Amino acid sequence: MTFDFIRSKFQTIFVVILIFLSVSLILTFIQPLKFETTSKMLIIQNFSQETDPYAASRSNQYLSSVLSEVVSSNSFYQEVLNSGYEIDKSYFKQTGFLASDELKAWQKTASAKPIGDTGVIEVSAYHTNRGQAEQISKAINFVMKTKNQNYHGSGDRVTIKVIDDPNTSNYPVKPNIALNAVLAVAFGSVFSLAFIYLFPGQDYNVKLIPGRKKYTYQAAWQNQQYYQENQNYYARPENKADQKGYNEQPKTYYIHHMPKQYLETANNQPGNAQGEYETVMQKPNRYYDEINDARQKADSEHTRIFEELARARAREAEMGIGQQKIRGDIKNILG
Repeated sequence: MTFDFIRSKFQTIFVVILIFLSVSLILTFIQPLKFETTSKMLIIQNFSQETDPYAASRSNQYLSSVLSEVVSSNSFYQEVLNSGYEIDKSYFKQTGFLASDELKAWQKTASAKPIGDTGVIEVSAYHTNRGQAEQISKAINFVMKTKNQNYHGSGDRVTIKVIDDPNTSNYPVKPNIALNAVLAVAFGSVFSLAFIYLFPGQDYNVKLIPGRKKYTYQAAWQNQQYYQENQNYYARPENKADQKGYNEQPKTYYIHHMPKQYLETANNQPGNAQGEYETVMQKPNRYYDEINDARQKADSEHTRIFEELARARAREAEMGIGQQKIRGDIKNILG
């Protein structure tokens, strides 16, 4: 697949990419745009001096993983709703009346993940309302600090401290419009290249702007020949039975292939398409004569050019003979 081939299929590639991009943007914007609030918490455990550092690190990793999973549980969700913060409870009941639907909405709203084995948990809250996202994040941090002992067996030996207060984005971050657009362009490019490779024929070209039909003197001249042949055919006595439609078929064919400049010349009114067509339908022979004149002028010009070329070659030949004669005279004199 050469560069010239790809360039010839540019419109097809562009249309396919545009389709992918349009579908991606439609699917992106039919989803509600959500703000994000993030915060970080540190798990602190009281270990004795004899505790192995590796064991302590593994314990922090375990606790951070457990507490991160707890955030998406129904028990933790209920604790957040009852934490006293101004959270719109109806937001989680819009997707359905079942408790499972409400929990799914919560799991799409809040998430937490441990950061390595550092004992740090990163909490994210998503909401269509910027203020609600911040309230949910604060409620999660509060429940995690005050009720964490309900989700592990270490009791008071575990303390959770907020190290990064909730920080809310100024603009919606979900869904990611830029990422979706880039992925759509990438997949569209790959698909379009595969499409033109598997279907290289012109019949599979997809174009936004159809190409203009090109007319030539040759096409017009062929139409004249076509008209003349039909005229000769119907003029024969044995073909009188086919006389019906004689004035329509060849003229209509000629109209469809007539270059625009001839139509404008026909009526001397470039903007009047109806008049142009009527004029050509009524007086086609006039334009045959114009075409003949143009062809004769072209032939005359070609003849003149060839004659001048022949004369130039003759003069060149004469000059060559004269030079040879002068060289011979010089040799005779010197010899």
